[in-house]
Amino acid sequence: MKKPRLYFLLLLTLTLSCSDDDDENARRISITEDDRAFVLAAADEGLFQISAGQLALENQASKDYADFAQLMIDGYTKSNDELKAFAADKDLTIPNTISDERQQALDSLASRKMVAFDTTYAATMVAMHTNTISFFEAQAGTVSDNALKSWINGKIPVLRSYLEQAKALSKSPQ
Repeated sequence: MKKPRLYFLLLLTLTLSCSDDDDENARRISITEDDRAFVLAAADEGLFQISAGQLALENQASKDYADFAQLMIDGYTKSNDELKAFAADKDLTIPNTISDERQQALDSLASRKMVAFDTTYAATMVAMHTNTISFFEAQAGTVSDNALKSWINGKIPVLRSYLEQAKALSKSPQ
């Protein structure tokens, strides 16, 4: 009589531990393709902003631009680190290099120096942050993952702040 009870307890323990693993695996990969696409696009934007900020530190003519560039590097590094943590929990790998489209924009920016760089950098930052805000606002209403939705909603005010600072830069005298 003790052996069947022991086997039952062992079977119950194994069943519970397997279902815990199944729940963990389901949680880790329960992300829609649209959510994945958003995470990858947001990470690509972050990589571009970091790279453009690094270029600005090398090529800018004004301290205001250098300060803004450092803000972009720090802010987008933090955002991408948060995305990487989210992605790791979802078994999603974020690339370490920017997309070809973003690389072209970066190459175009890199061809300029000093005041020409500053002018183009500010205009690029205004345009990209305007587009990024629109993209994030649209995605906030469509993403399925609640943690991702919360992250997006937390980033929109930060992006608006970046946009306002970029607009101020574009209006500042050289």
